[in-house]
Amino acid sequence: MTTGAEIEEAASDLPVIVVGIENVSAIDGVFFVARGQQPDAAFRDRYLTENAFAPEPGALARAVYEAAAAAIAGARTGSRAGAANYLSEHLE
Repeated sequence: MTTGAEIEEAASDLPVIVVGIENVSAIDGVFFVARGQQPDAAFRDRYLTENAFAPEPGALARAVYEAAAAAIAGARTGSRAGAANYLSEHLE
């Protein structure tokens, strides 16, 4: 298992998103997305509609989906600080 210090060292000044089952204590510039339950029916339907060959979504599917959406939106700001600001508003 990777420690918070290892994540901080590897990321340097880049924002990082970590997806997992349990929430972890806060680390500057690292955003944790955690879901411990199966996705609801509405999410499942949207997820499977977007890709006919997608596997059945499991407990991490919604967290990964939300993290990817936040990362893409954050990246559109054009700066590391902008991405980090967006992520901190939407993932914490």
